[in-house]
Amino acid sequence: MPVFPALPIVDVLPSILDALSGHSSCILEAPPGAGKTTIVPLALLDAPWLKDRRIILLEPRRLAARAAARRMADLLGEDAGRTVGYRMRMDTKVSNSTRIEVVTEGILTRMLSSDPTLADTAIVIFDEFHERSLQADTGLGLCLLGRDLGDTDLRIMVMSATLSSLDRLRTLLPEGTPVIRSEGRMYPVETTYMTSTPTRHLDHLMSAAIVDALHDHDGDILCFLPGTAEIRRTLTAASTSLDKAGITNVDLIPLYGDLDVREQDRALRPSPATRRKVVLATSIAETSITIDGVRVVIDGGRSREPRFDPRIGMSHLVTVPVSRDAAEQRRGRAGRTAEGTCIRLWTRTEQEQLPERRLPEILTADLAPLALDLAAFGASVQDVPWIDAPPDGHYRQAIELLRELHALDDDGNITSDGREMARMAMHPRMAHMIRRAPEARRMALILAVLLGERDILRAVRDADLRRRVAIIDGMHDDQADMQAVRSARQRLSVLERNAADPASPLDMDSCGRIMSLAYPDRIARRKDASSPLYLMRNGRTARLYDHDSLIEHEWLAIAALDGTASDVRIGLAAPMTEEDVLGNAGQDVVTVPVFGWDDDAGTVVARIRRSLGSIVLQEHDDPDADPYAIAAALAEHYARNDWKDLPWTDAARILYRRMTFAGIDVPISVWTEALVGCRKRKDVERIDVRSILDTAMSWEERQRLDRLAPTHYTVPNGRRIAIDYSDPERPVLAVRLQDMFGVKTQPRVADGRIVLTVHLLSPAGRPIQVTQDIGGFWSGSYAEVRKEMRGRYPKHTWPEDPTTM
Repeated sequence: MPVFPALPIVDVLPSILDALSGHSSCILEAPPGAGKTTIVPLALLDAPWLKDRRIILLEPRRLAARAAARRMADLLGEDAGRTVGYRMRMDTKVSNSTRIEVVTEGILTRMLSSDPTLADTAIVIFDEFHERSLQADTGLGLCLLGRDLGDTDLRIMVMSATLSSLDRLRTLLPEGTPVIRSEGRMYPVETTYMTSTPTRHLDHLMSAAIVDALHDHDGDILCFLPGTAEIRRTLTAASTSLDKAGITNVDLIPLYGDLDVREQDRALRPSPATRRKVVLATSIAETSITIDGVRVVIDGGRSREPRFDPRIGMSHLVTVPVSRDAAEQRRGRAGRTAEGTCIRLWTRTEQEQLPERRLPEILTADLAPLALDLAAFGASVQDVPWIDAPPDGHYRQAIELLRELHALDDDGNITSDGREMARMAMHPRMAHMIRRAPEARRMALILAVLLGERDILRAVRDADLRRRVAIIDGMHDDQADMQAVRSARQRLSVLERNAADPASPLDMDSCGRIMSLAYPDRIARRKDASSPLYLMRNGRTARLYDHDSLIEHEWLAIAALDGTASDVRIGLAAPMTEEDVLGNAGQDVVTVPVFGWDDDAGTVVARIRRSLGSIVLQEHDDPDADPYAIAAALAEHYARNDWKDLPWTDAARILYRRMTFAGIDVPISVWTEALVGCRKRKDVERIDVRSILDTAMSWEERQRLDRLAPTHYTVPNGRRIAIDYSDPERPVLAVRLQDMFGVKTQPRVADGRIVLTVHLLSPAGRPIQVTQDIGGFWSGSYAEVRKEMRGRYPKHTWPEDPTTM
């Protein structure tokens, strides 16, 4: 075991070793700077339960993974790739002697897909678990599931800066799982806030704060900004401010995930004694890495996070206020090696309004990679023990996409293509594209590089991907971000080295066709010749930005979407021909009969339609349409207006109302059968609705109809009075007052459950009173009514007690 630096984690190493010797799981809570990432894995190398198996350390970021592996290797006096190595997308350093592997970006889930029990692994350590990355949540769930299914002795260790939001974690791990806490080492950090809400743009606000901090404080400065665009603008603004202030001994250094490895290392190295550095970083610098010499943190208070919107089927980066727990992590970077200062570019009032903690990525991310990982593992989403389960809507959309990519079959099982895609270290869309385009492998690889990272063109509203492909292939473009271009070309070189046949010629006309293999759901057709609107196969509409050159093309393969759910814009696309579309997606084209109602002509229109999803390729009249299908279309048309447009007779209407009251439905199939042979409105006018209703009822239903909804009510003098069921909630009996003499209780129907609303009429048939309580009427207002009726109709009998008649 190496000699460890004097870091706080060393004090709890005996407790960690003891916990893992007697338990299958362990939780370690240790603040930033405690040394957990680099010391704990090394301390486990001599554990007897390791049995020559490897240790896997999962890191949420590539920069942190690479830095952790190198630091552990340094402590052993080795280079990375010997005892300690790392695996990540397009960058791996391991050997036969590697015992600690630092992994990231889905590497762990691919390991689990190949071997669900991880037979050659003794322990999986999840670092920075409080960040709740999608890979960490998925990896933990699959490790727990695989351990249960395989009955193995795989150990699991969860390391987190805080456990405040991880109550559910304890319920997933075995009862009695030890929780170990390291106090860490944090020097005092003074925190300052703005006195009022800032109104300047963040780049100018940050550059002013940098100049002030260089004057007022010692040491290097770490600045947090939401993304690379803000970093570039701040670099420009800060350079100008430093020149004006006459400050010449400062290096402005960017730090973000896509930056060249050498540039990332420059940000992490200590500054020369005569110079100071200002690191402009995204949230990548919040945890896991140490930037030597930092004494001041300036926090812009924003972060950029991916959000998946199932309404428009796309993930997009949104800038959100930093959460309080993330802000505290950032603040801690100033107190790693000495007393420091944290300058927050927001007010104390705004601090209280920040969300308490960041959202788990599983709740907001694109879930297609997760769904494919689960299918490759052989598990359903319900099988996995989740801290937070994936949202149902997002997950269903991911499954549907994987079916379109032929990675899953109709039953949701992984296909042979899907299994091959799962082995490729990239999004399922990109994997499908590369597999399906062996004749255009170089184009597919370039597109995979372009679509997997940020756009190489900056502030350019030109959606044409062919321009970007040409830049990666060597064309110069003044509007290209050359740092991003160099990074993309490096990634392309790695992919080409690993590809079986990367040297296929680059045919620019194939760009859209190849890209549609990755985005089959976004094949799109222009709505009309002069419109910038395109209808995608998935039924959604997207718009080209004004003056985009792609407007001249009828067909597009769309890769990136911008805008909002109500105004979706095309960010990246390439043109296709209809021949391209049919060549790639011809197996998904369906030919079906369609029917509609032409109200002007008063007839059903029958047509044959060929379509790809929501895109209609061709449509023509169907002279041989099935008469039953035409009748079904007629029935649907008349049903939309509740059958009111049928040729109703009084008798038919009365019967239909009684049936409705009795709860006897007429299935639409009955109407369809009756309409066979009809096509036009005038044909329907000849049908006998009463006969249709009669034949719709079984004998039992007829008996129930007569019992529940009798046609008439018989009054004491023997007359039969028709019951009106126009309102099924309040059937009405309209009857002359004299006919009700002798009736003591309110008339009822529906086996006595529903009273009839009685409309009492004069001898001339004029309304007198409405009642649902005839007994109450006799004993109440009848006396006044009798007096009035005797005056108007003196020749009629009006007894004082009508109940005795």
